[in-house]
Amino acid sequence: MRFLGGMAFVALASLSAASAGARTFDFKALGTKGTSSGGMYWYSTVEKNKSAFFQVTVGSAGKTDDKSELEIRAATVFKNAKNKTTGVNDVAKLAFEPVNTMKPIRFIVATGSAKSLTDKYWVDSARSYGWQVSGAIIEIWQNGKVVKHWSNIPGNGGKAKLDDGVRKLMIWADGHDRSYHSSSAQFDNATEIFAVDQKGERAKVEDLIAACSEK
Repeated sequence: MRFLGGMAFVALASLSAASAGARTFDFKALGTKGTSSGGMYWYSTVEKNKSAFFQVTVGSAGKTDDKSELEIRAATVFKNAKNKTTGVNDVAKLAFEPVNTMKPIRFIVATGSAKSLTDKYWVDSARSYGWQVSGAIIEIWQNGKVVKHWSNIPGNGGKAKLDDGVRKLMIWADGHDRSYHSSSAQFDNATEIFAVDQKGERAKVEDLIAACSEK
């Protein structure tokens, strides 16, 4: 099953930048996926669920590039549908040794799903609550430092540093926060990072690096 097949992408933003040496990092927003239901009558509740997808490309290493372990950190950023404040929902991490010297390798960041509700009283009267996907923050870390910080969120919402001290909302897929769930419940709305091959299909990072490195 192709990961990228069959999904309507909305181009949001893209940015590429070179790190010290020859290795480059490229970040691109691929689009969103979601559902919407309700809203058939003069008084009704519209429920929306939405998630977003991003691509991270790690360029091939040159002779002067540090080949010690790189770590991709990615955060889903939610916006409160009522008061419009934003916050980091959770942070995902994926580490690997960047010894790919022949070709770049690619990763997909999939955000958690945001659930928002809008109560419609009349055509021009509505009340929204819950959460919306604001975007993502993606960082590249090496040797305990941020090598590259990227976000498609303007203003302060995209400036959070994804260190161990960053505050997390931890909104579950049902739209409730941690106070609603049992302390033993497993969080079900995590940000995900995974490698993809040239066809856009999931692949093991180790296999991609082996295929893109000098023999």
